[in-house]
Amino acid sequence: MKERCACCGGELGPHPVGLRYRGLDSVFCSFGCAVVQAAPACCACGAKVLGHGVDTGGRTFCSRSCAQADAVVT
Repeated sequence: MKERCACCGGELGPHPVGLRYRGLDSVFCSFGCAVVQAAPACCACGAKVLGHGVDTGGRTFCSRSCAQADAVVT
């Protein structure tokens, strides 16, 4: 049986991506799947935060508007 991507479940091609994140080793079919798995989700809208985002009160948001909508930043 072929090994599967830890994110999408697809078959690994000739160039899989390995990632050690939070002490766990995983293998992905692409860099895109690896990023999606490792990126934090916005606490307000659930979008994956791939850039700097906004960290406040121990929570991560994709933007200042999401942080304000969540009433954390005024």
